[in-house]
Amino acid sequence: MLWTQLMIDQSSESPFILLAKTVAAYPDNQELRLQYARLLGSEGDYASAQTQFSILLERDPDNAELLSTAALLDFELKYFDAALQKFRH
Repeated sequence: MLWTQLMIDQSSESPFILLAKTVAAYPDNQELRLQYARLLGSEGDYASAQTQFSILLERDPDNAELLSTAALLDFELKYFDAALQKFRH
């Protein structure tokens, strides 16, 4: 995580490579995936962040924090029906 943040701060062309590999190596680590998703979102890569939140929600479908963040990403990506469904859930 720290390495990725340093790469972002240095305007690296591919700051997420190591973190993506680490998430792939430890796919069941929810906290790592959550931090990855948050970083993606904070850098404006909403589609990739949404993908990660979808994976997180598959494993914890009733988590209100995950649902609300995923709904906001859906809204940002103009997936309004999906966003509304998550907000209602």
